[in-house]
Amino acid sequence: MITFLSSLFLLLHLKHIYPLPVELEGKIAILNIQVFYALYPLNTFFLLLLSILWIYAPLTSFLKLNVEFNFFNRFKLFPLIASLILSVVLIELPYLTRVVFIGVDAQWYFKTLNQIKNPKTILSMFTYEPRSFYLTILWFTTLLGFSKETAVKIGPAILSIIHTIAVFAFIYVITKNKFLSGLSSLFAIFSFQAIVGMYAGIYANWLSLSTAILSLTFLIKAIKKNLKFIIPSICLLIISNISHPWFAAINFLILILYALISLIYSAMKKFKEGLREFLCILSLITVNVTLIVFAFIKHLRLMDAIQINQILQSIKLLNVFSFFENLDFALKFYVGGFFITPLIYLLGLASTPLIFKNKILFKLFTAWFITTLLLLIFSDLWLKWRILYLMPFQILSGLGYIVIMKNLHKTSLTFKTLFSTAIFLQLFNYTLQCLLFIPEY
Repeated sequence: MITFLSSLFLLLHLKHIYPLPVELEGKIAILNIQVFYALYPLNTFFLLLLSILWIYAPLTSFLKLNVEFNFFNRFKLFPLIASLILSVVLIELPYLTRVVFIGVDAQWYFKTLNQIKNPKTILSMFTYEPRSFYLTILWFTTLLGFSKETAVKIGPAILSIIHTIAVFAFIYVITKNKFLSGLSSLFAIFSFQAIVGMYAGIYANWLSLSTAILSLTFLIKAIKKNLKFIIPSICLLIISNISHPWFAAINFLILILYALISLIYSAMKKFKEGLREFLCILSLITVNVTLIVFAFIKHLRLMDAIQINQILQSIKLLNVFSFFENLDFALKFYVGGFFITPLIYLLGLASTPLIFKNKILFKLFTAWFITTLLLLIFSDLWLKWRILYLMPFQILSGLGYIVIMKNLHKTSLTFKTLFSTAIFLQLFNYTLQCLLFIPEY
């Protein structure tokens, strides 16, 4: 009730409506914050524990996972549709009361978009600007009759839709439950990718990560079902790579480690099954190598080289000694402190038994977290929040929610509804406060 009232007051304040005395509303808001951040002292612990789930996940092998969830079969796609609508409404909500841009890089996108006069400008921009693909999307939006300012403002809504679909598709491939996958897609809206993406205006990075998730979704389908799915996986990987080059470099490292883990697994256990998986991953790695070679032949874009060089210079062995101090500082003071969300990490921990029982998922997330955790440990302070942004917490929290819901299958519908409502209301309120907090630029 406290969270509901706090969210309601925030929405009403946008229209300058104050149903209760301001002092009383303030007390309710403070109480809601205290409830949400009750586990604040454990935030870093939960985050790091989630990052090393590949170490302790085998300990959960004795746990039995319930697979039944037969409720709401008539409304399978309703949660996804609701998620897609909410993904647009929430992301665009800050612009209802503001005329200027919000987010650090939004103004840059507007200025650069104004420089694009025709398709030739776009094509030439691809030779020197790493964010050209997202700029192309914005430019096509203007061809539909929108002004350049409007295009920049509605661009994040497009990204939010893509990200929501990506998370839904990934989780559905694992769980085969449209209703629960649709509910879990809400975690894409309440994710760091959405709110930090808006705060920092790192739209190209957001697009790159979302398309990478879709690429991995089709990779899993290619491994488990039919090799024809490797084609859309490759296409989406190319889009991801050209959307944001330095994330592409990190994704490349993840795929290499994933391939090595898969190769070791195939040698130790099921050779044919592991070999198929290895060959699918190898095809994506080959595409990455081809793109890298092509970039060098065509003279690597200066901005790409500068960005990758900045990352390499940021990785130092001595950073391990200040890791905890710098991580704590980054969590508290970078991008509005938005990464301090214990509930997201706690739900993610609940996904551990499901991830371990799905060997493809276990190998993939092992590679993903080993790569990003090592970068997190050895990187300079300024880079840590960018590494955190690339970690798949939204997917893990969605899977964790499904594990909990399936284990509550014997409880009453009322209890399941109240449990889900409590979680989603808390995260909705958190997302709403974060988005309305983003400064103007």
